[in-house]
Amino acid sequence: MDTPLPKSFAQYIRRKIRAGEYDSSSEVFLTALRLLKDRDAVRESRLEAMRRQVRIGIQAADNGRVRPIEGVLERVRARVDRAELKQRRKRPA
Repeated sequence: MDTPLPKSFAQYIRRKIRAGEYDSSSEVFLTALRLLKDRDAVRESRLEAMRRQVRIGIQAADNGRVRPIEGVLERVRARVDRAELKQRRKRPA
């Protein structure tokens, strides 16, 4: 398969080969495709985990095991506030 690349990508691949990180452009592409495949697998795994959690939540609601939304929203807001504060503390002044 011959696929034209933007100039910046072609230059990037040549630099990687010159630096000795890869022996050929084919090796660069194979590595990139493996990484893409791995990323897709992780994404699909996370999506399936979320779907399971949604099914569990729906099942719990169907069985009458629910909480008032007000308490849940307060906890979520508090968690978001803590996360934002933690991020601000990490940033250099």
